[in-house]
Amino acid sequence: MLKSLSIKNRYFLFPYFLFLVVGAFFLARFCKGDLHLLINRFHSHAFDLFFGWITFLGDGLFALAIGLALLAVRYRYALMVLLSWGISSGITQALKHFVFEGRVRPVLFFEGKTSLYLVPGIDMNSYYSFPSGHGTTAFAVYFCLALLSEKKGVKSALFVLTLLVAFSRVYLSQHFFEDIYFGSLVGMASTVFCYWLMTSVIKNDGLDNSLLRKRSNS
Repeated sequence: MLKSLSIKNRYFLFPYFLFLVVGAFFLARFCKGDLHLLINRFHSHAFDLFFGWITFLGDGLFALAIGLALLAVRYRYALMVLLSWGISSGITQALKHFVFEGRVRPVLFFEGKTSLYLVPGIDMNSYYSFPSGHGTTAFAVYFCLALLSEKKGVKSALFVLTLLVAFSRVYLSQHFFEDIYFGSLVGMASTVFCYWLMTSVIKNDGLDNSLLRKRSNS
């Protein structure tokens, strides 16, 4: 199953593998504070507007909206997206609040040490930095959509969207790079599990119906 999944979704998975390799290099080369300051140097009004908007595409409510919209396509697709989002979010929140509860976000990490460029109009969070919830959600939900699509271009576009949503959290100084990096692993693993569950374990034919159409069993 994993080999088939990898081949069919290489247009999402190959650039993700590159992201992991390049990301691992930067994480090994720089401490999280220095890496964040390096990224924080590059900003513009256009980037402020763009990343300030696109970050909402990693919000839990947007993921819920995608899952509910898929009820009109196929119940199985909707359940897969909602499960992937729910499981990945549950793991992320557990890690944030019970394992890494002491990890603070950039605005508090650098307080009294150096000044950060902060995008105007963004409400800054101070605690529960690791891992990134928005980053986890983006990788879970958009990889899930990539698995459901048969089009190579769509898979590639979904990866670009995923990366931009996750990176927005670093650009906006809501998270460090390591937060989105490890959040991506949680999101991707959750989606692979849900894909296996929905394709190999749960085979109820009724899940292939939708709100708009009932498929014939004959």
